[in-house]
Amino acid sequence: MSKSIRTYDELLAYQEQLKQDMKSHRQAIREDIQHLKVEFMPLTNAAGAASKLFIRNKDHSIFVNGAGSLIDFALRKIVLRKSGWLTRLVVPFIAKNISSHFVAGKQYDLLNKLIAMVQGSLFPSDGKPKAAFSSDGVTSHAKTVSQARGVGDHQFGSVHRHDRDGKTDYAGSAMDGSTTRKENSYR
Repeated sequence: MSKSIRTYDELLAYQEQLKQDMKSHRQAIREDIQHLKVEFMPLTNAAGAASKLFIRNKDHSIFVNGAGSLIDFALRKIVLRKSGWLTRLVVPFIAKNISSHFVAGKQYDLLNKLIAMVQGSLFPSDGKPKAAFSSDGVTSHAKTVSQARGVGDHQFGSVHRHDRDGKTDYAGSAMDGSTTRKENSYR
């Protein structure tokens, strides 16, 4: 403050000047912080990559735990079986930490691939299921019989339910939707 303030108007003008100076200093500080962030970006990236070596991902999904167990077993028991105790302790630890971050980032892609593999093995593109029984006990034989007779999916085909002894418990084969019950008949 080089000159003294004598009137109220001078005080208001000086206050406005201080507000403008404060705004410009804040803007300069923000620019300096952004510049420092850009300068230290390689260091923060390296620290983030290094932390993946020593810190596991917090996600405890079945894929992350399964990959960790598989890597632990493969490295300790197969790959590093003749190595020293320190190597067998450190290498699987680091490999599990790295894999936990990798698998956690791609677990939904892995889940979709697993579902596609299971669907492809149970229901191939030719339309014939490979499983002999479904979860409700209906045999795939009923579908193949109805296809051989020329019965379409929209019409009523034959459905057979078998118990452990091979006895037919229920059979429906009428085209109009009516069913008949057969007791103690064998396949």
